[in-house]
Amino acid sequence: MSQMPILRGRYIGKTLYSSGIRIQQIAHESVLNTGPAQVILLQHNHVYTLGRRGKHKDILIGNDDLNALDLEIFETDRGGEVTYHGPGQLIVYPIVDLTEVKQGPIEFIRGLEKITISTLSDFGIHATSSNKPTGVWVDEAKIASIGIKVSNKITTHGLAININTDLSYFDHIVSCGLSNLEHTSIAKETGKTHSIKKVAHHVANELSNMLGLSLQWDSN
Repeated sequence: MSQMPILRGRYIGKTLYSSGIRIQQIAHESVLNTGPAQVILLQHNHVYTLGRRGKHKDILIGNDDLNALDLEIFETDRGGEVTYHGPGQLIVYPIVDLTEVKQGPIEFIRGLEKITISTLSDFGIHATSSNKPTGVWVDEAKIASIGIKVSNKITTHGLAININTDLSYFDHIVSCGLSNLEHTSIAKETGKTHSIKKVAHHVANELSNMLGLSLQWDSN
């Protein structure tokens, strides 16, 4: 009987966006060289990121306000437009060979939506992705964003879930290219803060089940 392929899990904690990019590049190279799939879970410092369709005009504040809010701007190669990442938000970077898991990019994105909806349901939050732009929504408010890149059939970037996020940082951008987009978080929906690491482990387990891979956590 063949052994189930591995999904290697790593929870890193808070790190700069540029460091997160480098960590993904190293993981991508490892998977490309037949290493196991990986899921990297972390939080970023305050940053506005522009995807391939992002426009600088969708960042509505100038350099002085950016500095006052301790914000970076970073152009990146994921899909999508402008969004915010910061403390209290769980970032999930699955580095996965889509050939191995027999999925296409759209199916993979839909899978990320489904595991997020499943995770939120365990917190008593009814969320959906049906008839909405890409991502996960609670009524008309967005609670999770998704944007990936596929290179050599291997994914990078991924999923951001608002847990204890300071949602006021979304007020200074045209988030995801949608004017007046409302955002929410697990904390806002439940009225209390939550452990980022606990949610990270939950999401990683959901991801491993969705991909049919055996989750193994790094010892560090």
